[in-house]
Amino acid sequence: MAVKLPIFMDSHSTTPMDPRVLEAMLPFFMEKFGHPGSRNHPFGWEAEAAMERGREQLARLIGARDPKEIVFTSGGTESDNLALKGIAEMYREKGDHVVTTVIEHRAILDPCRRLEKQGLKVTYVPVGSDGIVDATGNPVTFAYAVGAYTLTLRVRDSPGGHLVTLMTSVSAVPARNTAPAINALALTPASPYNGQQVSIRANVSDPEGNGLNWSWDFNTDGVIDLQYDTSATTPGAFVEQTEAYAFAAAGNYKVTLSLVDIPRAGQSPKAKSTFTSVSVLSNTAPTLGAISFSPTAPAVDQIVTQAAKWSSMFGGRVAAPVVIRGIINRGGEKISAEEVENMLLGHPSVRNVACVPMPDPILGERTCAFVIAAPGETPTLQSLCAYLTAQGIAKFKMPERLEVVGEFPLSPFGKVSKKDLTDRIARIVKEEAKT
Repeated sequence: MAVKLPIFMDSHSTTPMDPRVLEAMLPFFMEKFGHPGSRNHPFGWEAEAAMERGREQLARLIGARDPKEIVFTSGGTESDNLALKGIAEMYREKGDHVVTTVIEHRAILDPCRRLEKQGLKVTYVPVGSDGIVDATGNPVTFAYAVGAYTLTLRVRDSPGGHLVTLMTSVSAVPARNTAPAINALALTPASPYNGQQVSIRANVSDPEGNGLNWSWDFNTDGVIDLQYDTSATTPGAFVEQTEAYAFAAAGNYKVTLSLVDIPRAGQSPKAKSTFTSVSVLSNTAPTLGAISFSPTAPAVDQIVTQAAKWSSMFGGRVAAPVVIRGIINRGGEKISAEEVENMLLGHPSVRNVACVPMPDPILGERTCAFVIAAPGETPTLQSLCAYLTAQGIAKFKMPERLEVVGEFPLSPFGKVSKKDLTDRIARIVKEEAKT
């Protein structure tokens, strides 16, 4: 038999059409040429019905569970791209590693290189001279970055289609042990007062994920105040610890943290140390200065204004309880404590205020206002009275008597709750009732 030249040997890319296929397709080239997506006329219906018959035949032929699993494309290249890129995108959160062979068609290799540019890992497995992957003679090599990984191997036999999966954990660490890192060391508040509890937060990491030994020196005396170990983690993972401490006295201190890692057998431990400086302020009770009033020799029913001076290590943020006595209108109707409170809360130098009615032996009732100065402000009794007048209280008689009945410091955070104020008022009422 004579051999016709040339000989076509590229049938894996394209082949001559089988005469049976040509016979089946000829009517759709000339007579039944409707588009299967055109569902508003008979030509489209006939084409769609033919496609669905073909879809069902292919599904039965390859053992698909549902004909809808069959997707028609324009050719092998489009099918390869759709399969590779579609699966990689759909399962990106579950895995980012594609394994293929070095002898695949460009329709496979080109999409794989595209996926590599998008951040996926691709392993190209070599084959033997017969084109078959040999798991023993051709081991797969892969270089891991430092970190923790799960290695998965799936093997399917042919023609049975049995699938076996094997998984193992891989922890890639540097060739030698390196020192841990202290990323942050901070105190809250940054400038505390003596006796105030401070929150000390440290953020650290270890390149190999080793366990760590922590040693704390809170007050610069060279003595370890606290020591403990933390467990191994993922290499490079952040580890945070928060400790609490109260400085006994004012002064300048260094809070020192020392870390020593706990490496694998055969490796030497590495250490890291750092400190942060802190200035502790003195927390002392406020000092109450002189109380003055004007005029010094008032007449009966004359308005008398009194003022008090104080100082505090809290920068003047002192709760100054002020009693405003005898606020009544000309008709004898009393103004409510809530009205006084709402007016005083609008004063620019007032942070907080609590008012309650208190019994008065002459007037029957008076309004007592506890006023908290805003940070950096020192409102006087005169300014408060002037503000009340401007807010419409001029129709009432001004206080018969104004007096400072005491003061107390704010909390270490410069705050006081309204409950604390009302409790203070209740104690004053109780004491006055005894007298």
